[in-house]
Amino acid sequence: MIRVRFAPSPTGPIHLGNARTALFNWLFARHNGGVFILRIEDTDVTRSDPRYTQLIMDDLRWLGMDWQEGPDAGGPYGPYVQSQRLSTYQDFAEKLLEEGKAYPCYCTQSELEERRKAALARGRPPRYDNRCRNLSEAEKKALESQGRRPSLRFLIPPGEKLAFEDMIRGRCEFNLSVLGDFVIMKADGTPSFHMAVVVDDALMRITHVIRGEDHLSNTPLHILLFEALGFPRPHYAHLPMIAGEEGDPLSKRAGAFSIQDYKGWGYLPEALVNYMLLLGWSPGQKQEKLTLAEAVERFDVRHVSKSPAHFDPKKLDWLAEKYLRQADSERLIELIVPLLPEEAKKVERPRLKALVEAVRPGLANLSQVVKESEWFFKEPVLDEGQITALSSDKPRAVLAQVLEALEGQEESFIKEYNKFIKQLAEKGGLAPKEVMMPLRLALTGSTHGPELVAVISLLGHEGCKRRLKKLLTQIGQLNKNEINLLKET
Repeated sequence: MIRVRFAPSPTGPIHLGNARTALFNWLFARHNGGVFILRIEDTDVTRSDPRYTQLIMDDLRWLGMDWQEGPDAGGPYGPYVQSQRLSTYQDFAEKLLEEGKAYPCYCTQSELEERRKAALARGRPPRYDNRCRNLSEAEKKALESQGRRPSLRFLIPPGEKLAFEDMIRGRCEFNLSVLGDFVIMKADGTPSFHMAVVVDDALMRITHVIRGEDHLSNTPLHILLFEALGFPRPHYAHLPMIAGEEGDPLSKRAGAFSIQDYKGWGYLPEALVNYMLLLGWSPGQKQEKLTLAEAVERFDVRHVSKSPAHFDPKKLDWLAEKYLRQADSERLIELIVPLLPEEAKKVERPRLKALVEAVRPGLANLSQVVKESEWFFKEPVLDEGQITALSSDKPRAVLAQVLEALEGQEESFIKEYNKFIKQLAEKGGLAPKEVMMPLRLALTGSTHGPELVAVISLLGHEGCKRRLKKLLTQIGQLNKNEINLLKET
């Protein structure tokens, strides 16, 4: 049976790239009737924090992913948290040491760093020079007498090349002669990344390792460890990296945000998942919007691109707008209420629903919906330029005549809104937008937004009258001749 794993480090919230790796593993398992495993790699004790473990699990579930084995689900090959497996790694390290496949290294970090810099200065790769490989027992005791605590290094076996078949990249070949012996157990007794990953993948019966391209150079080291420990190697697939729009490494400026960020901005999870699907994989048939169930049915890791995927925030928002427009209104109300100001939470549900439905077209997330709804919750404060624009004769007269029409005619005004706007424009020799723009600006403080008739309906008779009266008072009282200006034009 196919078994894959997602193995994040709990050193912070997961980002878009990590989440895509989890998603592709999850899809591969679901498509092939396999098992998806969540494993927490927390051997970096200085940076790991248990609260991030829970946050990672919450984010994956929010995106629609679950797992059959993991820290909270249990399973036959647990525990699924590396810090709870230290004795296992130590046992395998001792085995390698006894078989002459590993040896103690007494080099300090400062010494290693000095040699690394010297190698770079000479234009050479900064590999370990294997100087501790053949130390005598006397030399070891002398170094230990200095208080040095050894790490344990894996002895690279003789051979020139190592090759494996990558499910995405095809044949990959590495020159072993350029590799230095690498650490498998640190001086403090904790395993290196390489050791822990290989032991866990072996004992958890992982059949396919699907991970980012940045791990490609680690793969020959892991294959050597699998062979040295007597375990079969898994199949490998290395996903393309995600780059910014111009091919630069993904950064905060170019979309390297956490799933928590996107969740906080109010992106719908299904929109984010759909976008992550397109980062290196195509469903074909020129279809870009598809459900998770459709993705499970079509997913084939061999069709993942070798080329870097480019993060395009406009494409994300294009997809997100489609999902937001089609989402159930009641669901959106539940999601948006926590984002609203306190006074807004008292608004009746039917009006709140009508507001969301009016505002959401063209928007990508709920934060934008909240921002574009501000006019409903508080009266607009116009700047000097807007006041000046509305203070000229015709805009003032437009607003005055709308106020006059609203007096005692709430239902008929809304029903006859389009007819009224057309007649008012014709009387003043104006284009319809010359009537609607001053009215929209007066009622919402903006020149764009939902349909004006929806704005008037949502604010209601009294709300519209109050705002118009306040503004007309602000820009100066109109005399009768000014009020009738449009009628006489």
